[in-house]
Amino acid sequence: MLDATCLAFGLDASPTTDDPAGDVVEAGVVVFRRFTFSHPALFTIGVVQSGVPVHIARAFCSAQHNALARLHARMGRLKTAGQLGARSEP
Repeated sequence: MLDATCLAFGLDASPTTDDPAGDVVEAGVVVFRRFTFSHPALFTIGVVQSGVPVHIARAFCSAQHNALARLHARMGRLKTAGQLGARSEP
């Protein structure tokens, strides 16, 4: 089934570099944006979950958590590098 696992695959395919901030931008602009525009209904179901019946949204929970864990790992690299400023890590 094509679902939010595409986000995790996209993040895995996007290499990390020595620039944590650039990696977060790359993940958001390239991976999440591409997924959003290529699969707007899946993005709404798997990420936004607005107006989606609970039983349908539940089917996407694992994929959603996997993709967000990868994004949070990139955010963690920002924190380690001291680049989050006053912002908190998710």
